[in-house]
Amino acid sequence: MTDYFLECIYNVLVSIADSLEKIAGKTEQKAEGKTEDKFSIDNESLYNVNICRKTRNALLRNGLKTVGDIRHLSIKQLLKIRNVGSSAINDIISMLAEYGIELPEYAKGGRK
Repeated sequence: MTDYFLECIYNVLVSIADSLEKIAGKTEQKAEGKTEDKFSIDNESLYNVNICRKTRNALLRNGLKTVGDIRHLSIKQLLKIRNVGSSAINDIISMLAEYGIELPEYAKGGRK
């Protein structure tokens, strides 16, 4: 088996495990009568959000696996990541906007 094939299998298994954890968490909450979501968007895997594959792979190769890993990074920090350019930044900004999150520069009104 090639390393690429093993990496693909690993990524699928991680995604399945994340989904199962969410299901288990929501089931526990219903049993406890809680209405709030146990898993915030910060814990959401990049595999489960609306982001293009090239951008996701560039982030994953640099150890960024969840929305929480990238939401506090500045555009300048993101641009230092290999294969992250202006279209990837736009992709990230759009994905975060779907959840009502802005990158630090946008939240402070520094860039628009």
